[in-house]
Amino acid sequence: RQTRHSVRLIGEFFEDNKSKMYVMTLGFRPMFSAKLIFAVEDNICGVMKLQSTTGSITHYELQVRNSSLQIILYRRCWNHFSKVADYSRELYYPQCQHLVRLGI
Repeated sequence: RQTRHSVRLIGEFFEDNKSKMYVMTLGFRPMFSAKLIFAVEDNICGVMKLQSTTGSITHYELQVRNSSLQIILYRRCWNHFSKVADYSRELYYPQCQHLVRLGI
């Protein structure tokens, strides 16, 4: 059985590449690197490549600012994501939209 853990993370951009960052714990233990590999105008959505510090594990994330807005731009991100990712898993929950309305 898998157990979930909650960990606070911080990111630090690469000095020579502002589209890439190291993500680490608050104790500065490196976890993975994240690189923006695709984005649409106004950064409504984008595709991130997440790679473990050893480089042995790679994941892709489709990140959307607000999935109820600008569906045409979102579709462009989805098309790019589907080209690079081997599989997908939805991490959106209905309460997310409620949080957007509250401004959280």
